[in-house]
Amino acid sequence: MADESEFDGLRRREMRRSLTARVARAATVGTAGLALLALVSGCSEHRATGQVPPAQQLASEPGSASPRPLVEGSPTLLAPGTYQLAYHLAADEELPDAYVDIPSGFDEAATWYVVSHDRQEFLGLWTVSAADRDACRRGAHDAYDPGPTVENLADALVAQKSTRASTPEPVSLAGYHGLYVELASPQDLRTCGPEPGLWTSGPTGGRGIYGDGQVDLVWILDMDGQRIVVNASYSPRSTAADIYKLNSMVESLQFAPAAQE
Repeated sequence: MADESEFDGLRRREMRRSLTARVARAATVGTAGLALLALVSGCSEHRATGQVPPAQQLASEPGSASPRPLVEGSPTLLAPGTYQLAYHLAADEELPDAYVDIPSGFDEAATWYVVSHDRQEFLGLWTVSAADRDACRRGAHDAYDPGPTVENLADALVAQKSTRASTPEPVSLAGYHGLYVELASPQDLRTCGPEPGLWTSGPTGGRGIYGDGQVDLVWILDMDGQRIVVNASYSPRSTAADIYKLNSMVESLQFAPAAQE
């Protein structure tokens, strides 16, 4: 488990680095500095190779009414613009489209997340079916259903062993309300077993821990009775500029209006 003073020191440093005027203006997004490392389960093979980046995939212009959906495939560098994100779903659920303004330096490799080209920062959308009791144990051994509410999942993450969690804070993001929790992973993953992780999202994967000192920023939102998770992450290698880009993406998040019956 990360030392409390070490976690608090990290949190204060990142807050000082990332709480710019823009973040202050968007205080309802959350009080912590954005950033995080972490790929997602099934994506750890997409590591930086040192090769010349592939040709950028064009997007609609920022603010366009018709953002291009992200697509599944080999990691491909995105041109800056507004894109449509799907969700990593825990079950067969219908959720409104999400739109994010993605800056330079991010790749697409799936429909529901983007990751920086150096694999140090990440933003993705989830629904969560189970939380790990101990992040250092493989989820199949200790994952459990925490209950269906925003509060249930926040409490489970705070109680999780081997990570250090901030106190859940009320938050409003993109028109929906919920709780914000920040998680600091162990500084030395050699103390963990194989495949450490935070939660499970159905049978096809979950949120993994991919590097020492990974920090996950978690917005747990109630979307008209459905719980969703907006998850950003960064690593100790992330710079102030990297964190600013994560800030800007979360602040730009919008959801399409629900379809009228």
